Amino acid sequence: MFLNYIANVLPELDVEGVKQTTIEELMKEILGEDVRIEDADEKLMQIIETGDKQKDKKEVEISKTISKLKSSMDYKNGINRFLEELANGNIGSREFVFEGISITEADKIKSMFYEDFKEYPENKKVENITTRILGDINRKKEMIEENIREEFSKKGEELLSRYKDGQINKEEFEKGKQRLYNEREKRIKSINSNCKKQIKKYLQQPEKSKSIVEYYKEFVYDSKKYSEYMGGGSCDNSLVEATRNHAKNLLSKNNIEIEDFAALMYLKSKLHGIGDIAKMKHVVVDEAQDLGTFQYWVLNEIMKDVTFTVLGDIAQGIFEF
Repeated sequence: MFLNYIANVLPELDVEGVKQTTIEELMKEILGEDVRIEDADEKLMQIIETGDKQKDKKEVEISKTISKLKSSMDYKNGINRFLEELANGNIGSREFVFEGISITEADKIKSMFYEDFKEYPENKKVENITTRILGDINRKKEMIEENIREEFSKKGEELLSRYKDGQINKEEFEKGKQRLYNEREKRIKSINSNCKKQIKKYLQQPEKSKSIVEYYKEFVYDSKKYSEYMGGGSCDNSLVEATRNHAKNLLSKNNIEIEDFAALMYLKSKLHGIGDIAKMKHVVVDEAQDLGTFQYWVLNEIMKDVTFTVLGDIAQGIFEF
């Protein structure tokens, strides 16, 4: 409707080819997951058609307050604490050691995680750190190879000692010597591949197979953890728990609502990356009064170099936030 209006009123702007979408469509496109988005109009009708019963009024007030919290920066701060906990689980507390050689110090890895690559999504961050550690491996490759040779040299000496003591015959000795040689060469040739496996365990790379909705479920499912994530905000504990239960109930049916947009997009940008959406040059937001602070913040976060035109009328706002 908006583009058709512009095309009719200002045809000289040439809006042909401009992409037009709704928040719901944008959320589905970015998530790429099979989830159902609750109809926002149903919630609106529930608010409008509220009866005189005190119970109905209370439920509607709770519903409105939950929507307001999900659209606030308090909710963003809660997501941040959840992300920090995930990140801390991805950082080794000790130096990275491979084949008995100290490769990369723990402080250096933390510096990469929190400073050098802090703007990257979690999985890309881990990939970049892995590349840096592999660079350290290559610089110390001679030391690693020497360490492996020393290890097998000792094993060879033990084998020779057993042969001299008569514990094994000449044929067993020769076979054992050949086996040790083959194992040594295989270890040396596999330095890079074995190191990658060890780095992955050390950094605990986020599961690419784990969906953003699954991460969101992790955020809301544990009452105690959720309370810790949301602690320090301006909301009371009863509202925080009501919001958690509301989100949990929706997610148990594989449903989300429009107010979950900001949280899901923020998780997506930090954990998996957004992709082509960040390459837009200019975005026009119509009916801007129907979005909350967190939604605007996350749009700016996932499209850092984009300029915005925001159109709306607060007096026409449907949703309180």
